[in-house]
Amino acid sequence: MFTVFASPTHVMPVESRMPVIKDEIGGGAAQYRRRQTRSLKRWELNVPGIQEQIEPVLGVLEYIQGDTPVWFDGAGAGEIVTPIPMGFGDGVTTDFIFPHKHVFVSSAVIYQNGQAQNNWEPIGDYVVAHSVRFNTAPAANVQLTVKYRRKMKVVLDTESAVVSERGFRSQDPSKSVQRMKYYLQEVAI
Repeated sequence: MFTVFASPTHVMPVESRMPVIKDEIGGGAAQYRRRQTRSLKRWELNVPGIQEQIEPVLGVLEYIQGDTPVWFDGAGAGEIVTPIPMGFGDGVTTDFIFPHKHVFVSSAVIYQNGQAQNNWEPIGDYVVAHSVRFNTAPAANVQLTVKYRRKMKVVLDTESAVVSERGFRSQDPSKSVQRMKYYLQEVAI
């Protein structure tokens, strides 16, 4: 796993593909969730810097070459700001799955019929989770919605070339400002 810190001048969502998963596997919240459209996003990133700052980022991108997933927080694009459906209570079930994987637990706000709840805890990791457990099962027909921020698995988009160009030329080549542009594509793994 790689951690790359870059300061892009902008992170621009380029497109969202909307595959529809409509299988009948599971029941209840999982079945409801599988019928929802899940988008796969793509971003254009522009990163400025001097050559010695750009080269490590370019080195990682060359190493992963589009087939090794890396984590990306989406620079805000991975944030669900309007609550989305998570499932429905049945009076028995206490475990529910988030609509997306890799949700930052500290950002999650779960609502029951529009009222924020705090009677839940993440299952597994307390930093990033896929599902939650309520202390008491939500009553029958209670709508569960959630908003949160998530991290995404992405790969370097190999159909678009990584562009590295000089943005400002200095007499001292080590002080010339470079600009690198590349695209990341979310993967559904």
